Amino acid sequence: MNKEKEFLKSVHMTAEELIGSISQNTPYYVKIMSTESGLRGSFYEAQKDVLRKEFFEQLKTPTKVYDAKILEKNRGGYFVNVHGVDAFLPGSLASANKIINFEAFLGKTVKVMLDSYVNESDTFIVSNKRYIEHIMPTLS
Repeated sequence: MNKEKEFLKSVHMTAEELIGSISQNTPYYVKIMSTESGLRGSFYEAQKDVLRKEFFEQLKTPTKVYDAKILEKNRGGYFVNVHGVDAFLPGSLASANKIINFEAFLGKTVKVMLDSYVNESDTFIVSNKRYIEHIMPTLS
């Protein structure tokens, strides 16, 4: 369990709580990987695979909202992490308003929805603007 720190952080549990949850028959995915020392199971890698599959479904009919942690910026926007899956948040889709200080967003978490996928770079594009458009009807 010591190697599953990222998974435990993403599900907001301690190792003991996860073990208790498993013993109560709560289902979890585990990805089995081959290493030099034999086989190893990873909850975190399985979670990323399941989430990527969900992202592809969300591209067809986007309905889910995700939290994206802004990690770093580049000329066109931000590299973000959505529950273990890396994605790109273009500056033009990062906020409802024009962003003046790109540095101010670093380290923040923003609500996003899936926007598109770039096959050549295996990158999901996410959008805060799409999230805002999605929730606007409920705010009226």
